[in-house]
Amino acid sequence: MMTNRKPYSTDISDPQWAILKSLIPAPKTGGRPKTVDMREIMAWFKSRLQNKKALMA
Repeated sequence: MMTNRKPYSTDISDPQWAILKSLIPAPKTGGRPKTVDMREIMAWFKSRLQNKKALMA
């Protein structure tokens, strides 16, 4: 699900993603299919933590 976009310094590297991916639970059955890229979500969290910004405005 990786999008074609400009790479950022806060992107998750392949080795980092290999570790994080195993920690994310599998989606439950019966719901809507996943439409977001979890790697992008983790990169968002990483950028917020690195920039010391609030998660919610």
